[in-house]
Amino acid sequence: MTLLDKFKGLIDEISSKELNQDQKDLAIRILEKFEDKDLEYVF
Repeated sequence: MTLLDKFKGLIDEISSKELNQDQKDLAIRILEKFEDKDLEYVF
């Protein structure tokens, strides 16, 4: 499992409570722009 997959799962957990679908999609698109080594800092 990559960090991106891990963070997508966390976004799914958060989004069910606090984010609408557009916000969730935007968060995932932003994370996809970064390399795995930088994702921890971005998230």
